[in-house]
Amino acid sequence: MKHLLLLLLLGVCLPVAAQTPQPNEASPRSLPELLERIEVVMQQERIPGLMLTIVTKDSVLFAGGFGYANLQTQAKVTRATRFRMGSVTKNFTALGILHLLHEGKLHLSDKLSVIAPEIGVVNQWEAIAPVQVVHLLEHTAGFDDVYLNKTFRVSGPELKGLKAVKLYQTQLVSRWRPGERMAYSNADYIVLGYLIEKLSGEPWDQYLARHVLQPLGMRHSSFARHIEASNKQAQGYLMQDGRAIPVPFFELQGNGADGALTSTADDMARFLRFYLNDWQLDNTPWLPAFYLQEMETVHSTLASRLGLRSGYGLGNHTFQLPKASFQGHSGALVGTNATFQYNRQLGIGFALALNGGYNGGRIERLVADFVTRNLPEPPRRPAMVPAPTTLETYSGYYQPGNSTHERFSPIERLTQGISLQRSGNQLALHGRGGPDTLVAEGPHLFRSMHQAVPTVVMGTDAAGVQTVIIDDTYYQPASLAWVRVQQALLALSVLALAASVFVGLLGLIRVLRGKLPRRLLFLHLLPVAATLALAAALKLLLQPDQDFFAFASVNLTTLTIFVGAMLFGVLVAVEIVLLLRHWKGLGNPWTKRLLAFTTFGLAYLAGWLLVHGFVGTRVWAW
Repeated sequence: MKHLLLLLLLGVCLPVAAQTPQPNEASPRSLPELLERIEVVMQQERIPGLMLTIVTKDSVLFAGGFGYANLQTQAKVTRATRFRMGSVTKNFTALGILHLLHEGKLHLSDKLSVIAPEIGVVNQWEAIAPVQVVHLLEHTAGFDDVYLNKTFRVSGPELKGLKAVKLYQTQLVSRWRPGERMAYSNADYIVLGYLIEKLSGEPWDQYLARHVLQPLGMRHSSFARHIEASNKQAQGYLMQDGRAIPVPFFELQGNGADGALTSTADDMARFLRFYLNDWQLDNTPWLPAFYLQEMETVHSTLASRLGLRSGYGLGNHTFQLPKASFQGHSGALVGTNATFQYNRQLGIGFALALNGGYNGGRIERLVADFVTRNLPEPPRRPAMVPAPTTLETYSGYYQPGNSTHERFSPIERLTQGISLQRSGNQLALHGRGGPDTLVAEGPHLFRSMHQAVPTVVMGTDAAGVQTVIIDDTYYQPASLAWVRVQQALLALSVLALAASVFVGLLGLIRVLRGKLPRRLLFLHLLPVAATLALAAALKLLLQPDQDFFAFASVNLTTLTIFVGAMLFGVLVAVEIVLLLRHWKGLGNPWTKRLLAFTTFGLAYLAGWLLVHGFVGTRVWAW
């Protein structure tokens, strides 16, 4: 959220570089070298502690820890230290759904409106495209993601059953035809947790403990939402001005089926080998192999129907590593990050979790490079020459159309568009980090010239709109000229914010010199007051993550955001009225021009924020 608002107000790109593994780091050639380099990166990136597991089908190559689970007590990370795994939980929840499938209690095609009508999903396409269980598993129901005000439980009783789902009623609205676009939503898995409870007759976490954790021997893992501080539990941290700030042991809202898992290096080693051995437990299949194949397959997206094999399956995501594709899931909570990834064909996998720092991506890349170090460079299939009509049809400008958070979609559409241009017999892609050439591998499939497998697919959706899908992002045609106009107006608005301070100082100087009547000074000061009100709201909205717990209730922080944003709009409106009324009395033409520019810029920004729901925003009610 804070990065998206910065895009609007500062006109800069998302700071993704800090989260991108450095591609020029050579692959570690041995386990001791890997461990040594991990410790170096931890020091460079200020990562307090790390849990790591690397396994094969038959053995555990490494299961242990680095650094500190708790900086205050100096407790070190060991193979038994428990880390919060965040959305890795979704893979376990999906396993629970598949177990219910095997028991015959539901099907992937079951309609949510039939098996759980009490949830009350809103779907205008229900008659032709109802929300199904598979859509929840693959994030294709079109639901908005959960906002910060509904992420952390700061007071009140723990919600269970249907009440835990009803908390997210405003998110349970299909924004597009279900079974088309993937848009990550924690609400999907909160609903799945409820389905497990309804169909099994027991709490979802108990069902998963009985059917997943216990059979796998994951004795030190749990789905408990309430966590007590101890030396065996990794304390989460956020870095602020070079200091590690402890994150409170918060509880998740909802039922926790989207992110409550806590686990250890030893238990994640068992979990990885469970996958690498095709779900065999003591030479007995946990479920028939068919279900594992289904879990790793994408079923419901337009991209999959057009031939793209990678993506988000049944709680199981594809990771495109440089030399191979891995399956698994990642997770992030405030102060912690985690991932587990495996390749059944290669018979190797890894899991890691860290409790803070600046860049865990470098370590993930080091581990991935190590486990694939002996693989040859993947072969690239011969490029096809796409039909000229394809090149012409898909040339143009596109905007993202499957925002994770609908509230911020206007900002994404203005800042994250792409352009496709014909370049000989190929398409040149501009955007997404730089220019690239798309190499055709089929009528609809393309790959980056730097990749070995297709990650781009083109076609038309159910409404006949041409669509370009890159990884999980759906792009649809838009007017580049209109986007440029909006970007230019917002850039002028940012200049107007800066100019308002100069206008205020200029007014004071002119009053002191007797060149401006005191009764007109307010025309110079109102823009400054409006800018300061907006700045006060943004300062709290863009504050460090550990203060986001305040967003769940009405308090000084959220009221300041509400009042500051509202006051910005009101003061700008008052400035417009008074400036028009006193225009002739200003005299100096340069003063008039400067005030007109500042007022117009602030007025456009206020109007843009008002239209998109940011003026007087009530973050506690999102």
